[in-house]
Amino acid sequence: MSGTEGYPGEERRERELDDLVQACGGQIVDVGTSVEGRPIRGARVPRSASPSAPDVRRVLVNANIHGPEWIGSRVAMSVLRALAENRAAALRAAAEVVVVPCINVDGYARTERSNGVGTLKELRCNAHGVDLNRNFPKPADGGIGARFAMSGSTDPRRATYRGPAALSEPEAAAMASLCEREQFAACVSLHSFMGTFIPPCVRTHADAKSYAQLARTARRAQLRTRYPRFAFRFLDVFTGELEDHLHHHRGCWSITMECFSLAQTLRQHLRAPSLFWRFNPRDPRVVVENDTPAVIAFLLAALEHPRAPTVVKMDAS
Repeated sequence: MSGTEGYPGEERRERELDDLVQACGGQIVDVGTSVEGRPIRGARVPRSASPSAPDVRRVLVNANIHGPEWIGSRVAMSVLRALAENRAAALRAAAEVVVVPCINVDGYARTERSNGVGTLKELRCNAHGVDLNRNFPKPADGGIGARFAMSGSTDPRRATYRGPAALSEPEAAAMASLCEREQFAACVSLHSFMGTFIPPCVRTHADAKSYAQLARTARRAQLRTRYPRFAFRFLDVFTGELEDHLHHHRGCWSITMECFSLAQTLRQHLRAPSLFWRFNPRDPRVVVENDTPAVIAFLLAALEHPRAPTVVKMDAS
């Protein structure tokens, strides 16, 4: 298999978003604009019960903050499709749903242009070479976890480069503004390819226990492959991720869901022909069918929890 066969390119992805918004009776959300001037768009699906009530809660599904992780975008679109087809009636009755299927629109386009061939640095980052999921405000944090590369780097040559300052990148700033306006109660961020649920960095036993319960609920909803929770509270470190920002700054139950497991990608290719095929399954339908119910289950369970505490002040530096 070559290129990005089986997945929609940039133009088809945007047409699909328009079609699903119409099918949902929703509206397009103009989130912001990328470094290269591409629009970052999402969908707003109104709550079916009393949609104009002043106390309507909102939840967020987002994907493709990293350029080559297209399977996350397919799962996000599938959540929209489930809402349109009345297969997620309980979620639609409980909350207004906002779906942003592609945050890193420039990275997606670059992956398409290169037919999925490139280094992690070339395809993962935005057009400034910044890892957008390390560009959100974070407090200073020490500990063992800070030694690992994935905690974010100050080196512009690294694939996890944080950027010159928090929210320096228009894509991250646009998402932060969206989250400030909407005050989401819960969020699922879709990534690839570890096949795990990753909660934000939390410092209390109560928060860790809540995320364990929420992840367990999501896991039980998966149809075939059930992902473990990946969390080491005493070794964890703030990295500048969207999930940390949402939990600690916005009081939002927020989790990363890494679609497509490491075992699956290794079974697919011991040696992948391109970076794209390390991150994405040959048949996206299998992962989409497996993971969509888990996204919906997490959001519903999180809506039943009290609002997440804002226990750590986020540093804008």
